[in-house]
Amino acid sequence: MADVTAALSALKQAIGVELDGRQFYTACAGRTQDESGKKVFETLVAAEEEHVIILQNEYDRLSAGSKFISLKDARQAKPSGASLKLFPDGGPKTLQVCSTDSEALALAMDFERKGYQMYDAAAKAASDPNEKRIFEYLADAEEKHYEYIEKHYKYLDSNGGWAMFDMERPIFEG
Repeated sequence: MADVTAALSALKQAIGVELDGRQFYTACAGRTQDESGKKVFETLVAAEEEHVIILQNEYDRLSAGSKFISLKDARQAKPSGASLKLFPDGGPKTLQVCSTDSEALALAMDFERKGYQMYDAAAKAASDPNEKRIFEYLADAEEKHYEYIEKHYKYLDSNGGWAMFDMERPIFEG
C-alpha cells in the first residue's frame, strides 16, 4: 500500500506541475507579440496538456484500485474519474509572468529542468514497469522541451528576435 500511496502522491504532484506549466505557457503566448514566439509557447501548452491527460489517466486507474496502464493506453484514454482536486482555491498557483520573452524562456528552461529532475527521481523510485516507463517518458519529454526552449533562448538572446526555424510544431514525443 505504501507504493500506491507514494505513486498517487507523485502523480498528484506531477499533475500540478504540468497544470502550472500550461498556465505559464498560455500566459506567455498571450503576452508575446511575435507570431513565432507565440507558436513556441503554444507548442509547449499542447505538450503540457498531453502530459496532464497521461498523468490523470494513471491517477484515475491507481486511485480506483487498478495498476498503472501502458503509456500508449494512458495517452489514448479519456480520463475516467472526476477531475483531480489539486487546488482548494480553484486553480493552480500563478507562476511569474515575465516582462520580456528572454526572461520567459529563461524561466521556462528552469521549469523544464526541475520537471526533468522530478520525473527522473520518480522513475528511479518506481516499482511497477508501466509506472517506470511513464516517468521515464515524461523525463525525456521535459529534457526535449528544455533543449527546444534553450535553442530559442540562445537565438533570441544573440539575434534580438525570434528564430524562423521550427515553424511547424516540433515532435517531442516518440
